[in-house]
Amino acid sequence: RLEYALQVKDRTEISSYSIPLRMDYKNENGENMSSKNLAGIRVLGKAELAISDFKIEPLNPVKGDPVTVNMRIENSGTGDAKSVKIKLDAPFEGTGTAFLGKIKPDDDAPAVFTFRATKDGNIPLSASIEYVDDLGERTVTESLELHVNKKNENSMVGPVIVAVPV
Repeated sequence: RLEYALQVKDRTEISSYSIPLRMDYKNENGENMSSKNLAGIRVLGKAELAISDFKIEPLNPVKGDPVTVNMRIENSGTGDAKSVKIKLDAPFEGTGTAFLGKIKPDDDAPAVFTFRATKDGNIPLSASIEYVDDLGERTVTESLELHVNKKNENSMVGPVIVAVPV
C-alpha cells in the first residue's frame, strides 16, 4: 500500500480521475518486470465556513425589545458545504436554529434569528456552524456580543405647570 499527497490547482473540478502508472521492478527471481495500470484519484473539496456579516435590528436594542440578528455565512473553501445548520446560543427565548442547506464555494447564505431581549448589558452570544463536506462532519464556533441597553424607567414626563401672569 502506497500513500501520496497530491496538490491540485484551486480550480480543479472536484471529481474522480484516472492516473496512468508504470512500475518497473525486480521480482523475487531477480528478473526485471514492468507493469502498467491506472490508479483512481479522488479530488476532495474542503469547505471553509465563517460569518461574513453580522447585523442587529434595532441597532441599539433596549431590554424588552424584539431583536433580529441577521448573519451571512460565507464558504471561502474549495468544496461544497452540505446540510449547513447554524445554532445561535443566546440567553433569550426565540429562534435559535437556522437551516441553510448547501453553500457552494465562493457563495454565502443568510441566517435570521429573532428573540426578545430579556436582559440588559453586554450579552455574550455563540454561533455554531455545523456542516458536512468531502472530509466529513465539521463544526465551527464563533463568539459574538450583543449590547442591550437598560429600559428607561423614567419615560413618563412629569406634569408641566404653566403659570400665566394675570
